[in-house]
Amino acid sequence: MYLKRATLPVLIGAFLLVGGLLLPGFAPNALPSDSAYEKINLTATGSGDAATGTVTTSTRFWGYLKAIYVDYGAAVTNTTDMTISLVSPAGTVMATTDTYTDGWYYPSVQFTGATGAAVSGAYGKFPVNDYLTIQAGESTSGTVATLWIYYGQ
Repeated sequence: MYLKRATLPVLIGAFLLVGGLLLPGFAPNALPSDSAYEKINLTATGSGDAATGTVTTSTRFWGYLKAIYVDYGAAVTNTTDMTISLVSPAGTVMATTDTYTDGWYYPSVQFTGATGAAVSGAYGKFPVNDYLTIQAGESTSGTVATLWIYYGQ
C-alpha cells in the first residue's frame, strides 16, 4: 500500500524536474542567470593605416565586466589601436596599442587604501553600470574586430 502511494509523487516530481518546472530559468548550455554577453562589431573608415572607427553599445552593461574576447578582422594590420571606455562617467576600461592578435582580456581595477593611494598588487572586478564606447585608430578600412563582452554579477 505504501509503495503505491509513494510511486505517484515520485513520478510527478521526476517529470517536473526533467521538464524544468522545478528549475526556473534553467536551460541547457545557457549562461548562468547572473551573466550575459554582448557581441559588437567594430568597423573603421579611412585610408592606409590611418582608418578610424567608433561604436557605442546599445546595451547598458551592469554588474562587473568579466571578460572581453577580441577577434580581429583578417585585413587588420599591426598598427591597430583599440580603446574601450565608459560613456558616463568617462573612464578607460582597457586600451591596446599596435596589436592585431585575437585574445581574451580580463578588465580589473586596482584597489585603493583609505588615503586614496593605490594598494600594490591588489586588484578586483571592474564594476560597471553604463554603456561602452569602442574606438579603433591607426587601422585599416573595413571590419576591425568583433568583440564579445561578458558581464554580470
